[in-house]
Amino acid sequence: MTKWTLDRRQLVLAGLNAAAVAGMPWTRAFGAPAEAGDAGDPHFFIFAQVYGAWDVCLAFDPKDRDAKLPDGTPQFDQPYAFDEVLKYGDLWLAPAAAPLAAFADRMAVINGIEMEVDNGHIVDTMMTGAINARSLNAPYMQAVLAKRHPFVKRLCLPHVYTSYDGQFFAGPYLASSVTSTAADTLRLLGQDEGDSFAAVEALANGYLGRLSSASDRRLVGLYADAAARANDFSKVLNDGTFVTPADPTTPEGLASFVGQLFQRRVLGSITWSLGERYQKMPSTMGIGFDTHSNHYATHPLPAAIQDVATLCNTLAAMPFDAGRSVMDVTTIVVSGEFSRTARLNSAQGKDHNIHANSLALIGKGVRPGSFGLADWRVEETGAVEPHAAKPIDLATGRPSETGTIIKAKNVWAGLGGVLGADLAADLGAGVAPIKFLG
Repeated sequence: MTKWTLDRRQLVLAGLNAAAVAGMPWTRAFGAPAEAGDAGDPHFFIFAQVYGAWDVCLAFDPKDRDAKLPDGTPQFDQPYAFDEVLKYGDLWLAPAAAPLAAFADRMAVINGIEMEVDNGHIVDTMMTGAINARSLNAPYMQAVLAKRHPFVKRLCLPHVYTSYDGQFFAGPYLASSVTSTAADTLRLLGQDEGDSFAAVEALANGYLGRLSSASDRRLVGLYADAAARANDFSKVLNDGTFVTPADPTTPEGLASFVGQLFQRRVLGSITWSLGERYQKMPSTMGIGFDTHSNHYATHPLPAAIQDVATLCNTLAAMPFDAGRSVMDVTTIVVSGEFSRTARLNSAQGKDHNIHANSLALIGKGVRPGSFGLADWRVEETGAVEPHAAKPIDLATGRPSETGTIIKAKNVWAGLGGVLGADLAADLGAGVAPIKFLG
């Protein structure tokens, strides 16, 4: 057996980085070359995940707080009257979503997404398209899209996860993305003095001639090749025009960082996890993600929406090519992993609601408007659910008594169509995509 003296930490780092280059789980990805051929027009995407389910649903699917169920009881509980809702054609935004109003002409809202399972924050149904994602070890669909997208999958970094504090709720799916912070991404691209790709490549090449095993030579050679290709991309960032934000943990700094990587075609997509930052706000100190009590006094949804708006505004101000901004070639998805009940509980909080969720899409390839429907529904038990998904026509997104109640998989299949990615192999050929997005 060959005795290894190559530093294990750097070897593992190189292996994980090889996964980022290939856009695959790292155990299968060493040295996979970028695919040749025309990848089409540039198209990047960002997933802004609002963890903790802070009323994302009602922000994009506002309801009249005075609405009643058939028995006369209140259907909804919201801190604003219906005449406060912002209207843009058939797109209605609650006051909490007002910062995104400037992008209403390129925004689609999908309502009435049934999540199928409780405790979505554990199984991440919306993020994986799988009901029991943890037991299936299902990959986040964001990373799957990066592997299938004809443009994104050819880039050095097809997909990364990031959050303000370096923490993210990725569970077993980390291997498909590698990084967590802007600083980690710079380090991965060889932009600091430690653990650069150049050092990994040099170490690997130094050992190639001393290894007797053909399998060992192949393995280390793959590390060296992955490092060399990533090194080529890192040179793009050394052209004197890339500006590292003074503080990439702010919304403005992170947006500038991501936008510049998109400009240089180094990064293809990113999951932007909006979570821990808001726990440090004065109104949310000590409550964690779950606002099961004192909901409207503590949930930080307006701050999260404002940060998404800052992201959009920053990208819209960054030039990409002749006549287009970075925002013009980017699709942003804003979602939570599940929804909240439409009415307050006895502690003035909101509990989990699997019956209806919403998400918003902003940017390239998006047909503006509001699609899907959530309203009261009589369950099989006879109970009345005040906020539940209703059947729609998958082609038009309009209510239909003979239509389909859409699930997360239907949404992801449709989003794949917008992004030019065929997800049939990942979701199953029998999953019907929604067809009203593009």
